[in-house]
Amino acid sequence: RLAARMRRDLGDATSPVEAARPLPEVTTASLPALAAYAQAMDAEYRADGRVSFELLIRAVQLDSNFASAHAQLGALFNQNNNIPKASYHFTRAIALAKTLPVHESLRIRVAAAYARGDLGDAVIMSRQLADLRPRDVNSWTRLGFYLFSNGQGAEAREAYARAGTFAPLSAQSLLNIGTTWFSGARGKSAPSSFDSARVYYGRAFE
Repeated sequence: RLAARMRRDLGDATSPVEAARPLPEVTTASLPALAAYAQAMDAEYRADGRVSFELLIRAVQLDSNFASAHAQLGALFNQNNNIPKASYHFTRAIALAKTLPVHESLRIRVAAAYARGDLGDAVIMSRQLADLRPRDVNSWTRLGFYLFSNGQGAEAREAYARAGTFAPLSAQSLLNIGTTWFSGARGKSAPSSFDSARVYYGRAFE
């Protein structure tokens, strides 16, 4: 926040300052691995899964003990139903997480719980993480996602709204919010909920 204020005082444009995202808070012994990981997170934000995957592979090649990169790879392999590779990377990440800061270790365990299908555990630990890091946009975004995945639409919207106070929401987050409104409206034929869904879908496509 201080850096953003200083940049504005020096005449930097407001929009790039407000849109800027901090470097991810992850542990690695390699600065190039950190750069690759940060670029992978940017690619994920843009919904460019192929580039994100390639950069994460690069990150673990540069630092084979990069727990958070292993966890992200585990999540990507899980999404693509490659369970053996997902299991390998999550097992590696959890083993390495024992020496990490609490918030980073917790993030890894949340991702592993979700991959196993333990949505309740993922929600509980995500709440703990959000309480631990109340100004961390990623903590609130993840909580919103796990609540959404667990069918808790109203609570998911609250978590996403909290995330949106710190940084612009990604297209995927906006789609998820729209879907919570749409899912809640289908059984009730509530025009206002359909309107809300349309608004968020439109923002996501933009």
